[in-house]
Amino acid sequence: MENQELIKTEESNITIVDNKLKDLIQFVDNKDFKKFWDAVTETNGFINNADPLARDTKNEFRTKINALCIKAKEEQQIVHALAKEENKKNSAATAEIIMNMVKEALALPITGEGIKEAIDKIEKAQQALRIGRMNDMEINMSREDKDICWAAVKEAKDEAYKRKGELKNINFKLILERVYKAEEIVRNGDPYDAMEAIKAIRNDKRDMAMDSEHYDKINKYLNDFWDIAVKKIEAKRSEKAEKHKQWRSDMENKIHYLGNLIVKNTLYIQELEVQVEELTDKLPTTHSTLHQEKLETWIAEKKQKIADIQTSNADIEFKVEDIKRKLAE
Repeated sequence: MENQELIKTEESNITIVDNKLKDLIQFVDNKDFKKFWDAVTETNGFINNADPLARDTKNEFRTKINALCIKAKEEQQIVHALAKEENKKNSAATAEIIMNMVKEALALPITGEGIKEAIDKIEKAQQALRIGRMNDMEINMSREDKDICWAAVKEAKDEAYKRKGELKNINFKLILERVYKAEEIVRNGDPYDAMEAIKAIRNDKRDMAMDSEHYDKINKYLNDFWDIAVKKIEAKRSEKAEKHKQWRSDMENKIHYLGNLIVKNTLYIQELEVQVEELTDKLPTTHSTLHQEKLETWIAEKKQKIADIQTSNADIEFKVEDIKRKLAE
């Protein structure tokens, strides 16, 4: 009875090991090497401690396990080699993406917006290298590829900031030339034209990258020239107001003079009318034809004189009304 129990136990142990061997084969086939090696340790432990289990049976199992281990190592080496090759390809592809980002950045136009976009692209490449992620995906690169990319990113960033510095200097010179032209207008031209030029410079320089010291220098020039233009305009307005005041005074004096002239002419007309009346009264008492003709000539001359003065007074009154109209405007 006892022998039968031992036989059953040994058969059960053999079945268990057989099943474990099947698991090992499946792990190798599925290339699940971690589970395989864990299962090898467990299975060897079970074989070593299995009792009853014949020594020959144990050795047979161990031989099978060793063969599986050799196969697993070979498969693992193949998988590792393929993974290494795949990683190498992925690393090269990622490096190409980053290098292209750098090339695209440096190919952008050397303008304020172009350099800004270039630096943004370069910093994105730098960020990807730093955190090992790009577009929310993890990236794996070889040390060699990563070093090459880091060097390219650093060189590109230095170049971008160098271009930025050069552009700032170019912008400063361009703006400064316009400032000097505005100064010429301020000092020798129309102050209103100068103010328009200053406004245009202030508006344009907002979009032109420059160092803060350049901005400060330009702003100081523009503020100084603006103040000069304002003073010139104020002086012009004052001069114009003074001229207008003098003009009004001259016009008012002219009205006064013309009014006096009308009065003087009117008095003269009255004198001439009296003279015409007196000469007319003498006509009936004149017996000399020659004297009568003289009287009639004098009367006609004085009447003509009266008409001329009346016409003159009408012209003068028109001038006075025209001056008053201008003064009222």
